Order: sequence, then C-alpha cells, then structure tokens
Amino acid sequence: MTDRVYEKVRCGFHHDALLREGIYLGPIQNPAPVAALKRSDGTFSGAFVIDVRKIHAAIEKNLSWYVESLRLQENTVPRDNFLKAWTIRQPMNPTDFPDALP
Repeated sequence: MTDRVYEKVRCGFHHDALLREGIYLGPIQNPAPVAALKRSDGTFSGAFVIDVRKIHAAIEKNLSWYVESLRLQENTVPRDNFLKAWTIRQPMNPTDFPDALP
C-alpha cells in the first residue's frame, strides 16, 4: 500500500503537478495524514484520501528537524552531503545566506 501511495502522490504530484487517479484531498477523522478508502463492504477501494493540513504539518515538522540537525556542529557528514547536493542542483551557494547554516 505504501508503494502505491508513493507512486500516485509523490511521483504524480511532484513530477506532473497533478494528483493521479485514486488520490483525493479532504479531511480525515483519524490522526493519520493519509487514509485508504474502503468500499461499503470494508474492502480496500484502491483510492486514498490525503488530509492537506495534517500532511503539511508532518512535512513541516520533518523539515524543521532536518534543518536543526544540519545546524549541529557535530553533524559534519550530513551537512557536507547537503552542501554537495545543493551545489549540484542550485545555481546559488547556500553560504550566500548567512542564516542558513552555521
């Protein structure tokens, strides 16, 4: 099921800027940010609902943790890896932004 969500959401939305068939946006009653839609007989329908507010909060929390971990002086390897990846993908140098990293 995780692979199916990944393919439909990440690959569809990230690469195509479109949600693929079987992905819907809406509120979810349970704490999870993504839920599988079930048919009336309880079987999996093949579709998923994404709670935009919950998924945004989860992404923001994870990103904040990642940035804070890069700022720790002892995390030289992850920070160096980030800087290498940034240099490959971005025309700007992250050190051009003094508040970005220590």
